[in-house]
Amino acid sequence: MRGLICGPKCAACGLVLSVWGVIMLSLLGIFFTTHSAVLIEDVPVKKEDIHQDANPPHRIYDLYNKVGNNCFIAAAIYLVVGAFSCCQMRLNKQKEVGKQLVALKKRMLFVMELRLGGNIGQGDKSLPVQVEENWHGRQEHHGV
Repeated sequence: MRGLICGPKCAACGLVLSVWGVIMLSLLGIFFTTHSAVLIEDVPVKKEDIHQDANPPHRIYDLYNKVGNNCFIAAAIYLVVGAFSCCQMRLNKQKEVGKQLVALKKRMLFVMELRLGGNIGQGDKSLPVQVEENWHGRQEHHGV
């Protein structure tokens, strides 16, 4: 199948991790942009930044906003990875359905061969006519 890069378990894992990453980083971005005091240890503040600035709180708030923007950017990247994982899951599902259809076709051919007594896989040219006649006969018999 074209475009299939990872298997179903890897795609599901990527989707779960992406959902969690988007939620977590979005919340962190919100908390950083609202200047949460609990997150002060995660803001890259140096002593020089505080003492050289005439208005130290604005410098710290700018750093909070930078970290918050970085969190939003990382959440967007996780969102892209999640969309990719979702596409991979769909492709894997289509591949699975395709395999099931091939198996169903093989079973149907086997059953038709048993009922008609012909060699379906051996090039019996009258088979489509026989199958169509049997199908129409059964529909009339069952009132379909």
